[in-house]
Amino acid sequence: MNDIDVLFNIIPSSKAPAGLEQEITYCIRNLEVQKIHRRKLISSGLGLGSLLTGIPLSISLFHTLSQTGFYQYTSLILSGESLIYWKELSAAVIESLPLFAVSILLTVITTFFWSLSSLRKNQGITQQLASYTS
Repeated sequence: MNDIDVLFNIIPSSKAPAGLEQEITYCIRNLEVQKIHRRKLISSGLGLGSLLTGIPLSISLFHTLSQTGFYQYTSLILSGESLIYWKELSAAVIESLPLFAVSILLTVITTFFWSLSSLRKNQGITQQLASYTS
């Protein structure tokens, strides 16, 4: 026999009070629900913030695209009359594209869709926890 087995034989076994297991389980479930509610609040805040940021940012991007001549270069390429100079025109299109504004807009859109998926996932977890407690 191990020393640990001897010690466990010496220590008297004690019984847990009635209802203690249910109370601990209830407290753990409440903590999980609170954690999910915090996640939902953060996700919805990020989603709302990205939506509110994305609208003026996209307006600014379209305005910047018209100032840089992006639309004119693109219409020249798509007109079909300038197939001889397609390399130069495609280089002009790429140079006229405001990459920083496009990357920020794509980041905002990605954040918005991530927050939507996170909200949906957390809503499903909340429904599962509610089915356990009822």
